[in-house]
Amino acid sequence: MKKILSLLLTLCLLFSILPTQALAAVGDIRPVGNNAVKQTTLSSGSLALQNDYIRVIARKDGTLSTAPATESADPTDRQTPNCYFVTYGSRHTTHPASLRLKSLTFVNKTPNGTAKAIRADYDLTVNLTKLTVSGTTSVYYELVQLKENESSEESWGVMVSVDNIRLNVQDSEAFFQTLNTDVGIFWGYTLSGFTAMGHPKAADSPALKLGRTVFNYDKQTVLSTESSVITGKLENVSTYKGFRQGFDWCYDCITEVYTDGYNWANPFVGLSGYYSQNKSNTIQVYLPYTVSVTPASRPADTRVVCEDSLGLVFGNDESYPSSSRFLWGFRNLVVKSSEVPTEPDKVDPTIYAQRLAVFARRDGVMVLPVASDAALSALKLIYGDPIGFINGDYESKTARNSPSPAARSMPLPAAPNPPASLRAPAPAGSPSTRRALPTPSTWFQRTAPVSTAGWMRTRSI
Repeated sequence: MKKILSLLLTLCLLFSILPTQALAAVGDIRPVGNNAVKQTTLSSGSLALQNDYIRVIARKDGTLSTAPATESADPTDRQTPNCYFVTYGSRHTTHPASLRLKSLTFVNKTPNGTAKAIRADYDLTVNLTKLTVSGTTSVYYELVQLKENESSEESWGVMVSVDNIRLNVQDSEAFFQTLNTDVGIFWGYTLSGFTAMGHPKAADSPALKLGRTVFNYDKQTVLSTESSVITGKLENVSTYKGFRQGFDWCYDCITEVYTDGYNWANPFVGLSGYYSQNKSNTIQVYLPYTVSVTPASRPADTRVVCEDSLGLVFGNDESYPSSSRFLWGFRNLVVKSSEVPTEPDKVDPTIYAQRLAVFARRDGVMVLPVASDAALSALKLIYGDPIGFINGDYESKTARNSPSPAARSMPLPAAPNPPASLRAPAPAGSPSTRRALPTPSTWFQRTAPVSTAGWMRTRSI
C-alpha cells in the first residue's frame, strides 16, 4: 500500500493543476461588409474570396480550400461535397448521387442576405433502383466573422448555404408512386487534412477537441460548457439532443470540432442548432446535425465529416425555398504577415483531464483518463476495477493525440451509427422543415444518442 501511495504522489507531480478554458461555441455569426471582401479569378479558373484575415478558393473540380489570408502558398487542404439519397420502408437503402460542377460565378446575394459570394451550380444524377433521376442545386460560399465577445476580431469562417435539390421531374405524385417509399436527401462536406488547414508544413497534429454547450432554450441562457479531447474515431454522432429541466426545454449541443494546439490560425467546424438562437445582428442558422471525426498523428490524415438534410422540390416549384448551412474557419488569425508567429506550425501537445482512474499492475499502478461512464466500463473490461480515482484539473506534459500508449491501444466502443429512419429526413415531396429546434420528445425519436466514447474531459464551467 505504501508503494502504491508513493506512486500516486509521484504521478500527481507529473500533472500540473491549472484552470483551463472551455470554448462555448465559435461565437455569434456576423455578416461581413461588402467593402471588406475581394472577389478574384485565379489563373487556373478557380474563384477566390478574401478579406484581410481569411481566403477561400472554389476550384473547378468542385472542392474548396480555406487558408489564412497571410498564407501565400497554394493550400493543400480540401473540403469536398457529397450528396446521397436514402429510400425508406422495410429496408433503408443509401444511393450516392453523382455530382458535376456546372459553373462557378460571383454573386452579391446569398440565402443569408446581401454579401459578396461565390455561387456553385451543380448537376446531379442518382440511381434509386426503380428509376434514375437527375436534378440541380446551387451552393453559396461567403465569408463571415465569429464574435465570441464584442471585442474579438480574430475569428473568421466560410459559410456554405446549399439550396434544395430540384429534380427534373414535374409529377411528384408519379415519382413517389413509382418508388413506393419516402426519400431523404443528405448533403455533407469532408474536410480532409483538417488540422493541416492553414498549416501545410506542420509535421505533427494537435489534439482535436469537441466543444459542447448545454443551454436553456426557453430562457435563452447557457447552463454549462465543456471541452473534450477526441482520442478515438467518432462516427455519425448527433450534434444536439433535448431534455426537460423543470418546465423548460434544454438542449445539449456539440457546437464545434476544433483545435487550439497551434499558436495561431486554429481550425474549427461549427455544428448543431445552437446558432439558431434569436440574436440581433447575427446570421441565425442550423448547422450540421451529424459529425464524424478521425484524429491522427499526421495533420494530413485528420478528417472531419459533417452532414445535414436537404429539401426536395420538383420541376419549377418555388413554394418552399430553403437552404442547409455549413461553417468552418479559423480562430487566432492576424492581418499582417509580420504578425504571424516565428514558428507558425509548432504544436502544443498538452492534454488536460479532470478525472483519472488508477488501476493496479504487477509493477505498480497505471493511470488513464476517464471521459465518461461508458469509457470507464470499457477500461474495466480490460484492466479490472480501478483501485481509486483522482479528480481535478490536470495537465499532461507529454501526451499528444492520445493520453498514453496504453490508452492508444485500448479498444473504445464505437459511436452509434443511427439508422436512416432516425436521421430526420425531409418530408416526402417537400423541403426539410427542421427550421425550429424540436421538442425533446420528438428529438429523441429522430436521432441517436451522442456517444462520448473516445473523449477526454478537459473542464466543465
